[in-house]
Amino acid sequence: MGEGGPMKVLVLTKVPIDPPRDGGSLRVSAIREHLISKGHEVRVISARNNVITSAQAKKRISKQIRILSSALSTFSVSVLKWYSPSVVDQLVSQAEGFDPDVVLCEFPQLAPYLSLFSAPTIADFHNVESEIVSNYAKTRHGITRVLANLESLALQRVERKVASTAAGVAAVSVHDSQQISNWTALKPVVASNGVSEEAFNITCNVASALAPTVVFIGQLGWRPNIDASLWLANEVWPLVLQKIPNAELQLIGRTPAIEVIDLARKSNISVHGDVESVFPFLASASVATAPLWTAGGTRLKILEALATGTPVIATSRGALGLEHLNDDIALSITDDANEFADKIVSVIRHSVQPEAVRLSVSNYRWNETLEPLTMMVGNIAAQYSMNKNKKHKALLNPVSD
Repeated sequence: MGEGGPMKVLVLTKVPIDPPRDGGSLRVSAIREHLISKGHEVRVISARNNVITSAQAKKRISKQIRILSSALSTFSVSVLKWYSPSVVDQLVSQAEGFDPDVVLCEFPQLAPYLSLFSAPTIADFHNVESEIVSNYAKTRHGITRVLANLESLALQRVERKVASTAAGVAAVSVHDSQQISNWTALKPVVASNGVSEEAFNITCNVASALAPTVVFIGQLGWRPNIDASLWLANEVWPLVLQKIPNAELQLIGRTPAIEVIDLARKSNISVHGDVESVFPFLASASVATAPLWTAGGTRLKILEALATGTPVIATSRGALGLEHLNDDIALSITDDANEFADKIVSVIRHSVQPEAVRLSVSNYRWNETLEPLTMMVGNIAAQYSMNKNKKHKALLNPVSD
């Protein structure tokens, strides 16, 4: 905690976190709980909110125009996607009634909203978004590739501005930290993604499964996860079935795209959308996978799988930021479809003890990984609060000539 004691922290994020439904909201939820455990007062506002009424919109019309103009000036589709009049209204209300000591911005696409606050900003980069889009562009052709490259450049400008104007910057991996450090004089702290205690307490029941099961878990409407599902099902899975004909592949995650749903027509593949919890699937799985080609950040689903005792096979991009865990026991990394299939088969045939897998991520509990970020939040907020109090006292007690 900062020297000034409990602080008021406003967290600005994309989607509601009660309950957390994806990697981003899991991280934000964990940050909120960790900050509260430090004694801070925390309020979370998401850009995906209820529709605002026309009467409410008119109340903040000048600020609505200012924020919309700021979003338009970025030339980024991703930034415009997250503009919402209701969020402007809520943020203005919070500024009037909450007066935060620090604003924690969880995604650079929300940068236009930051001008509503005088408090210092901390940028928590879940990913380097421009890198994700740039990698996506490399897998596309024609106009899609051109547009993706333009969006990547626009996003990088936004990320540079956010990083260079923030009072503090956090990244989820050393890889991301090194890239972000090119955009700011500050040294980004590394606050890795983590895992809840619930995952470590899961009891594995692989032996009770009707068939050897392989899982891929992610938001199945997100383009990188769609591409990963297609590659796993079309390139890798037929090779696995040649050696283990009764193996089952489960694709699990919210809002599966039509392309992913159609994969259930293939042999021994099932799709499970919008499940209440992924842990039962992990508990009965022989292997988890992270076959991504265009992602960034660090994969929370890899950490969750390992914490439940389930070994993971990943591509190098899927395991980005977690390469140091590559030991061919808990985590194995390869970009070759044949090797990927062979590693899946090997794990199924030579099962690994769950506790040995869990041990690899024993220091990835949220209360450990988020400590550098929450310390920075407390210190920056305390400094701002102290300066604010000094100015207030100076106004009350002006020095006379």
